[in-house]
Amino acid sequence: MTSGSDKRQRPHTITVRLSGEERDALQARATERGLAVGAFARAAMLGNTGPRAKRRPTVDQELLRRVLGQIGKVGGNINQIAHRLNSNGSVAPPELRDALDAVLDIRAAIYSALGLQPEEGPPDDHQGQKPVRS
Repeated sequence: MTSGSDKRQRPHTITVRLSGEERDALQARATERGLAVGAFARAAMLGNTGPRAKRRPTVDQELLRRVLGQIGKVGGNINQIAHRLNSNGSVAPPELRDALDAVLDIRAAIYSALGLQPEEGPPDDHQGQKPVRS
């Protein structure tokens, strides 16, 4: 039985010597196109990246996705605070509503920067209700 590495569909390698500057330039061009260096080199040599090449998100996209997750956590916390205040019969302070609105606006801007479409309106809270936007 062969190991996983012996089952490769591309068993042949080509070695190319590069200077540090050339390697950095190659990495930068591959990153600009969202590809691994191997997929970028394959595209340059053969005209396509191959059937299994996956585009990698740029560093900015990865950072935005992480920030989007953190914004979601903060927005959820603000929404829970507002729900607790409302369940006690008191109305949430305007500053709390403004904070929730700001989080939702930031979330929408990040979705736009990523080229994604946010769900229709804000997500449901854990009580099955939609947050109220003023």
